[in-house]
Amino acid sequence: MAQRFDQRSLAMLCSQVGAVPLIAFGLASDSFLLPGTHWVLALVGVFTLFSVALTIRAGKLSDQQFTLDGFGGMLGIAASAAVIADNGSAIAVLVLIAAVPALTAMASPQHLVVGFVVAAMALACGVMAARATSVTDFAVGGGAVLMAIAVPTIMVTMLRRTLSSLIDEQARLSITDPLTGALNRRGLFDGATPIFRAANRTGRRIAMLVIDIDHFKRINDAHGHAAGDAILVDVTTMLGNNVPDDALVARTGGEEFTILMAVDDEAQLRDIAARLCLTVHAHAGVTISVGGVTADPAELHDGDSTLTSRSLDQLIAPADHLLYAAKHLGRNRSVVSSIAEVNGHSDDMKAAQAGTAPTPAPARSGPDTPPDSVTATVIGKEWNRRESMIEILHPYYDAARIAQLTDASRRELVDMWPAALEELRALDALEHVEPGPAPDTLVDFGDPAVIDDRTRYVVIDWRNTVVRMPDAELFYRLKTARNRFLLTTSEQEAWRDATVAVAGLSVGSSALASCALTGARSFHIADSDRLSPTNLNRMTTSICDVGLAKVDIAERRILEGDPYSSVTQFVHGYSTDVADAFLGVATGKPVSVIIEEIDDIAMKIDMRRRARAARIPVVSVTDIGENVMLDIERYDLDPEYPIFHGRGENFSAADAADPVQRLDMAMAIVGDNLTSRMAFSASQVGRSLASWPQLGSTAAMSGGIAAAAARNIVCGRPVMSGRYVLDIERMILAQREYHELQWNELTPDVFAAVFSESTSERPKTSGPLTSE
Repeated sequence: MAQRFDQRSLAMLCSQVGAVPLIAFGLASDSFLLPGTHWVLALVGVFTLFSVALTIRAGKLSDQQFTLDGFGGMLGIAASAAVIADNGSAIAVLVLIAAVPALTAMASPQHLVVGFVVAAMALACGVMAARATSVTDFAVGGGAVLMAIAVPTIMVTMLRRTLSSLIDEQARLSITDPLTGALNRRGLFDGATPIFRAANRTGRRIAMLVIDIDHFKRINDAHGHAAGDAILVDVTTMLGNNVPDDALVARTGGEEFTILMAVDDEAQLRDIAARLCLTVHAHAGVTISVGGVTADPAELHDGDSTLTSRSLDQLIAPADHLLYAAKHLGRNRSVVSSIAEVNGHSDDMKAAQAGTAPTPAPARSGPDTPPDSVTATVIGKEWNRRESMIEILHPYYDAARIAQLTDASRRELVDMWPAALEELRALDALEHVEPGPAPDTLVDFGDPAVIDDRTRYVVIDWRNTVVRMPDAELFYRLKTARNRFLLTTSEQEAWRDATVAVAGLSVGSSALASCALTGARSFHIADSDRLSPTNLNRMTTSICDVGLAKVDIAERRILEGDPYSSVTQFVHGYSTDVADAFLGVATGKPVSVIIEEIDDIAMKIDMRRRARAARIPVVSVTDIGENVMLDIERYDLDPEYPIFHGRGENFSAADAADPVQRLDMAMAIVGDNLTSRMAFSASQVGRSLASWPQLGSTAAMSGGIAAAAARNIVCGRPVMSGRYVLDIERMILAQREYHELQWNELTPDVFAAVFSESTSERPKTSGPLTSE
C-alpha cells in the first residue's frame, strides 16, 4: 500500500473512509438533523463515496485530483455542520474542516496550502455566522474554529520544512565529500544525467578529467595530515573555479578528483586541462597530473547515453589510463585524447598480442613529417623509406599511443628535456651578431603547456626506447648550435634542406654520418650488401649488427642522431633500374649532391653520365692506404665536364664486362696515386687477400672529406672540379732509401723475385719506387 499511495493521498483516504460511518449514523437518526435536511447529508455521503473510489483508483492523487477531493470534502463538512440540530455537535463537526488544510500542507505546493486555509476559514466563518446567537457567540466560536484550522496547518508546514531540510542535508552529505565540499563518487554518478542529456540535445561532446595530486603522500609525511587536508581544499577550489559552471567536480579518492563536463571538442578539453595544471601549481603550491578523454554521447554504451552509470564507466577507464601516462611521462602535465583513439590503440595492442597485424593509423602530415617519405615502384623493383623504423608522436594527438608504449615496462623512457632546456635558455641569451634581423626563436620555456606543444615522443623499436625530446625545429637549433659562424644561417638552412644521395656504404657510411652530424636531414642511400665481420674494420657499428643490411644500419645511425631526418633506402643498391629514382629525377626533385662510393666501375660511369645529364654534382673519395684521393665533378656548373676528369669518358659497357678491362679502367681512373703498400696489396686481391684492402682510419677520414666537399657545394662556396690528394704518407713519414723499404712496400715483380730465391737480400735498384 505504501508503494501505491503517497502520504498525502493515504491520509486523505483515511479521512474519507472515517467520515462514511459518521454520515451513516447521522442519516439513521430522526432528531440529529434539522427537519427536512436529510437530503443534504445524503448528498454529502454520495460525494464521500465518490471521493473514496477516486482516491483508491488514482492511488497517488495529483494536485488537481487532491484539490477536487479536498474542496469537495470541506464543502461537505460545512454543509453537514449547517444542518445538524445540536450546536455543540455542529461545532464539533465543523472543526473537522481543519484536517483538510493540514493534509494539504503535508506535500502540496505552498499556494495550494494557502488556498485551502483561506477556503476552510471562509466556510467555517459562514457556518458560525449562520448558527451564532450573538456577536460574542460568533467571535468565540469562530475564533476557536479558525485556530483549529490554522495551528495544525502551521505545525505540519513547519514539520514538513524541518524534515525537508534534514532530508536535503542528508542527501547532500550522501553525495558530498565532507572535507572539500566536492561531490563524491555517488554524487558524480547522480549528477551526470543532466550533462548527458544536455550534450545529446546540443550536439556537444562528453568530457572527463581524472586528476591526481603529485607526490601527495610526501606532503602528508613531511607536513602532517592537516597540511594535506588544506591542500585538498585549495585544489578543490582551484578546480571548481577553472571549469565551466555546469561541470561536476568530484573527489573520488584520497588525492584523486574527477571532473565531468560537456565540451565543444577535444581542443577545448586540452586547454582546460593545461590551465588546471598551471593554476593549481601557481596557487596551491603542488602539481597535478591529468588524464582526459572526450566522447560523442553516441559512442557510449552503444549510443544509449541514458544508462549513465555504464557510460561513466566507459569514460573512467581510458581517462585513468591517460592519467597513468601523464604520471609516467614526468607528472605536472595533462594527456588528453578521444575515447575512439584510446580504444583503437587498445585494440591494436590486443591484436599484436594475438599475433595479428593491427590496422595502421593514417599518416598525418605536419612540420615533423619528413619530406618525400613515399613508396614507389620503379621497373618492378620496390624502393622505400622504412617508415616502421621509428615513430614520432605528438603528446596531444597521439596521447593514447604514448600511454600504450610507456605502459610497457620493458621500454626505457629517456627524457631529453632537462638537458635541452638548459642549453636552449643559454642559446636564447646569446648576442645576435650575424648581419640581418635576429631570428624569432624565443620560446616561453616556463610554460608547461608550451613545452608540451613543442614536445615529441620518438619510439626507437630496435632499442626498446621512447625518447621525450624537443620538436624538429628546436632540436635542430640544439644540434647545429656549435656550427654557429662556421656556417652562416643561410648555409645551414641550405644544408638542412638539401637531399644528399650516397651510394656504397663502406666509406659511404662515414660520409653519410658526417653529413648528418653537420645538419643534413634528407638522404637517399643505396647498398645491397649486409654487414660482414670484415666490414667492422671500416664501418662504425656493432657486432650486434652483423648480418643486417647496411642500409638499415646506416638509417638507424642517422635516425638515432636526428629522428626528424628523412631516409629513402635502395635496398638492392644502385643499378640502371633504380638510377632515376636514386637521383631524384623520377620524382622531378633531383638530389642536391651525390657521394659515390660504389665498387662497380660500370655503375660509377653510368651514375656520372646520368648526373651530368641532370646537372647534379658528384663527389667521390678513394682511400689509398693512408692517403685519400678526392674527386669533385661539378656537372651543375659545367654539363660538359668529362667523366673522371677525362679518365673514364671513353669506357663502354663492354669494357666494364671484361675483368681485364675492368682492372685497366680502375687503374686508369686512380692513376699514379697508389702508395707502395696499396699497390702491393691491390696486387694480392684474390691471391693472398680475400677482398679489397682498406684502413678504417682512412675510411673515416675519407668520409669526412667527402661530406665537407658535398656541404660546401650545396652551400654555394667556390668548390671547383678536379682531383685532390691528401698525401698523409708524404706529410708525416720521413723519406727512406730503397734498402729501408718493408717487404709489403715492394713492387709485385720485385717481391716475387726476392721470395722465389729464398734469400734475405734484396736486389739493388737505382732508387725508391715511383709510387713511394
